[in-house]
Amino acid sequence: MLKSGAEHIEGIQRGDRSVMQEVYELYRRKMFGICSRYSSSKEEAADYMHDGFLKVFTEFGKFKQGAPLEAWIATVIRNNTINQIRKKIRTTETSFEEANYETEEDIDQDEQDHWMQNISSEEVLDYVRLLPLKYRLILNMYAIDGMTHHEIATQTGMSEGTSKSQLSRARVKLIQMIRTDLQKKNVVKEIEAPKPQNIEVQYEQIR
Repeated sequence: MLKSGAEHIEGIQRGDRSVMQEVYELYRRKMFGICSRYSSSKEEAADYMHDGFLKVFTEFGKFKQGAPLEAWIATVIRNNTINQIRKKIRTTETSFEEANYETEEDIDQDEQDHWMQNISSEEVLDYVRLLPLKYRLILNMYAIDGMTHHEIATQTGMSEGTSKSQLSRARVKLIQMIRTDLQKKNVVKEIEAPKPQNIEVQYEQIR
C-alpha cells in the first residue's frame, strides 16, 4: 500500500531506502518532464533527474516541515538541473552577454502569435529543446517555470538586463525555427497535393 506524504517524509529522514525508492517511483515521471524541458535528449534528461533525486535524498535536512513534498522535490531537481547547465555553459560556450546567435531579426507580436497558434504545446516544447543551450535555459526559466528576471539573474549570475535581452533573442530564435519548419511543410503539402486536371469538354459532349 502506498504510504502517505507524512510517511514519505519520515522515511526519508530515517534514511529508509524502500521509502526513497517509493518516492522516486511516485514522482520520477513528473521530474523527468521538468528535466526534459531543459535537456536536448532523453539520456541527458535522465542524467539530470537521477542527479537531482540524489540531491533530494542527501540534502533532505533542508526540507522545511509543512512544505508540499512534491513541490519541494521539483524545486530541488529543477535548480540542480539549472546549475548543471550553468556549469556546462561555462566550459562549452561564451558568456550570456556574448550570446547572440544571429537573432536580431525583428519579429512583431502579431507574427509571433500567428506561428505559435499553428502548433501544439507539445510541439513548442520540442522546438525549445532544439534551441541553443543558453536560450533553452532562459526560456524555460521565464516562460515555463514562471521565474522573474531578478530570480533568473540571481540563479545564473547574469544581470537582469541580460536576462531580458536573452529572453527576447530566445523568442525570436524559437519563432524563426517554427516559421521555417511550417513553411517547409506547407510547400511539401502543395507539392504532394494532386493538381486538378484541366479537361476540356466540348459543348456537344454535355448537351
